[in-house]
Amino acid sequence: MSAERRNAFYGWLWMMLLAFAVKFAIDLVPESGVKHLFMFPSAKAAALYWSVPLIDSPLSFVARGVTIVVTRACSATDFFSLAFALLAFRMRIRRLWLRIPAALAIAWCAAVFANATRLVMLVPIDEIFSAAQIPSIHMAIGISVFMPVFGILWFFSSLRKEVVYE
Repeated sequence: MSAERRNAFYGWLWMMLLAFAVKFAIDLVPESGVKHLFMFPSAKAAALYWSVPLIDSPLSFVARGVTIVVTRACSATDFFSLAFALLAFRMRIRRLWLRIPAALAIAWCAAVFANATRLVMLVPIDEIFSAAQIPSIHMAIGISVFMPVFGILWFFSSLRKEVVYE
């Protein structure tokens, strides 16, 4: 195996290990912390889009007769973990002590934006499809929102010269 391929392999390995470590750490955070950091901002943005009030317990909103309940499973923490790992390894910032906080901030903003977009899209979709189809449609909407956002992060993080780690 050439040195270039070996370095690429180990880079991917470390990136995936970091993603799993971040996801494991987030899973240890109490429900109130995840609600405050991930669920509330996304739900608030979606509720603002639909101009409806946000209900605190359970975290939900009702738009056009459709009730959307935001649970921990809908918090976009998995996406945040992957986006953070990608950005932590691929951002153009040379100094590690600056790159990690920047990766955290950008990954959080991307996760909240993508999740809010997904929540907004659920309202008209729930009006169209039957209750039996909603779980599959929910998954399809998540893929159609999160994958392009991840692709955009990947694209902009790859517009760089070689990074020298210090």
